[in-house]
Amino acid sequence: MITPITITLIFLVLSVHGEDEVCTAGENFDICKRSDTVTRVTRNNMRSISTVLPLETAGDVTIGPKAFSKLNITALLINLRTDGLYNKSPSNCLSLQPDSFAELDNLASLSIRNANINYTGNPLAPLDSLASLSLLSCGISDVPVDMLTTLPNLLELILRDNHLRVVRPNAFLSVKNLKYLDLSRNGITSLEPGCFSGLATLEILDLSLNFVTAGPAVLSGLSGLKKLDLMNAFDTSGFQPVILQDVPAVTHLRLDSNKITSLQTTAFDNVPLLSGLSLGGNFLRIIPKGLFGQLKSLEELDLKENTIEMIEPGAFSGLNLTTLDLSHNDIQKIGTGTFTGLVVNKLILQKNQIEELGPQAFDGLTAEEMDLSQNSLEKIDAEDFSGLKIGTLDLSSNRMEDIAPGAFNNTEVRKLRLNINPIGTEGRTTWGLSDSVEVQV
Repeated sequence: MITPITITLIFLVLSVHGEDEVCTAGENFDICKRSDTVTRVTRNNMRSISTVLPLETAGDVTIGPKAFSKLNITALLINLRTDGLYNKSPSNCLSLQPDSFAELDNLASLSIRNANINYTGNPLAPLDSLASLSLLSCGISDVPVDMLTTLPNLLELILRDNHLRVVRPNAFLSVKNLKYLDLSRNGITSLEPGCFSGLATLEILDLSLNFVTAGPAVLSGLSGLKKLDLMNAFDTSGFQPVILQDVPAVTHLRLDSNKITSLQTTAFDNVPLLSGLSLGGNFLRIIPKGLFGQLKSLEELDLKENTIEMIEPGAFSGLNLTTLDLSHNDIQKIGTGTFTGLVVNKLILQKNQIEELGPQAFDGLTAEEMDLSQNSLEKIDAEDFSGLKIGTLDLSSNRMEDIAPGAFNNTEVRKLRLNINPIGTEGRTTWGLSDSVEVQV
């Protein structure tokens, strides 16, 4: 009996169609070029349901007329750098013609990166269904207003990693339905008055890693904005609260790495709906009482990696948070009543320099978890945790040698972590812990 043998051959097909036209087979599409011009792209696997076309190549590229016609794709990704890196001043050129993207009726997303774009006419004019446009690391020095005029349905615009320095009035007037705008990593020095006109329905704005001068009316026109990223966004004048006067609907605000040294208690009066506030990586030294008092909807508060030395008692009173992050600061002592009136799921005090706790330091605090690990505590006195109600108390990686008798008599705790401390559990019976408390050493 002869057993039939099936042999499967896999070919990388290079075929010639017309003079000098070379077609290279990809996973789902054949890309045909004549010299450095893409002449046509065809689907080579009719059973494939992929609607995303990645076009990655190193070197100059021209997209010929109707190069993508008859392709039912929803996303086109063009990248003129194949090493995974980016360059804000790309050396490779992408040349576009008025009909380079013609007959892409269903295209919803166009991404171009690492390409110095040259074009005649408006190559985006045929793409009236486009919802997302990304021009990343394309050496752009001005908002491409002429391109945007024919994109009435655009919802997302990403111009990250370019050379924008000034955003001029009415720059986005033709894309009034925009929901997301990313202008980060551009070195923007000026947002001229009226530059955001027409964007009343914009929900997310990223201005991080720029050199903006903060002032009144800078964000005028953004009355519907919900999320604002201002990480490392300002020039030497720094963050000025007046910049927030035109964005009263903001719920998430990021102000990390802006060299902020102090904040007045009125700093966030213009954004009372905040539910997320990030102030990490600044130089705050004191957290005054009243700074967050008007933020009744606040859930996430990030103050890590500052130089905080003192927290005024009651500074967080009235807040009901998911997370309060005070890690990586310079706090040496937690005074009596520091966290009075705070309700929080997780309080993070990790990696400070805490060596002393005042009597009833956490009285009035309601928390599910508190992380005091990697500090300099050597002992727990009888009143330090009096009045605390907590699920998990993490005191690991301190210098703990002694816990006073009855130290937890007036403390409600379910789990106590003492890992990586000199102390053992020999004296547990004198600490005032019930038998149900889980102690980890």
